[in-house]
Amino acid sequence: MNIVDLKYFVKCAELKNISRAAVELGITQPSLSLAIKRLEQNLESKLLLRSKKGVSLTSEGKVLYLRAHEILNLWNETQSDVLNIQFDLTGTIRFGCHPSVGLYTLKYFLPKFLKQNSKINIEIDHGLSRDLLAKVIHSELDIALAINPIDHPDLVKVKILNDEVCLWSKDPKITNEKEISLICDPSLIQSKDIVKRMKKIKLDPKRVVYSSSLENIASLTLAGAGIGVLPTRVVKEFGAKLYRVKNTPVFKDELYIVYRYENKNLKIVSEIVKCMKNEFL
Repeated sequence: MNIVDLKYFVKCAELKNISRAAVELGITQPSLSLAIKRLEQNLESKLLLRSKKGVSLTSEGKVLYLRAHEILNLWNETQSDVLNIQFDLTGTIRFGCHPSVGLYTLKYFLPKFLKQNSKINIEIDHGLSRDLLAKVIHSELDIALAINPIDHPDLVKVKILNDEVCLWSKDPKITNEKEISLICDPSLIQSKDIVKRMKKIKLDPKRVVYSSSLENIASLTLAGAGIGVLPTRVVKEFGAKLYRVKNTPVFKDELYIVYRYENKNLKIVSEIVKCMKNEFL
């Protein structure tokens, strides 16, 4: 059903004259007659009876006229709610980032954002960047910070930071990687790439220790348990006194803000994007 056609019908019912209704609505009489015809076809019912004195409502028309006010009022309330989402700074933002990305990003922009926007709540979802990206694509998250996100026609991507994933050691003079353990997160593409390239240059540690926590990897590396595969920003934020292992593979990372294209005009999303841009760009 066309809301405009319904409004035209209500005007005809109130004025009981199609010509006068057309003048008040600012449309031609044939256009108004066509709108009424569309309604009658959709409802498969005669709505207006025409006579020399004007028009009157049929029994079906009287039912529609009574319900029409409810429908139009609900439509106006819906429009208002939609506009509030676009322009009001209230509600909840569903935000995603990897736990380690959160270490070197959240505390730099989120306190200021929350202070400036007291009516906004934030739900933070932690996970791998590729999983968070999928949630943004499927509208399960409003916005996320993602490492090396793929291009997607539904997404807006804003690059904010560069990073490097490399090998770190407690010993600044380590020389023989074959005699020590490698500590890494096997689920990360960066770790897989570095391990693969290590084998190509014949750097093959005697064992590999797997951990899904970059913080634990940094802690174990600092304790001397082996060489850790870690992002540079995580090492610096963790405060660990670690040293990059020279002449070993490096993986270049890029951190992006990602959100769905249709959300770019939502005030609640644009404000948090602006806050992050001000802090990192």
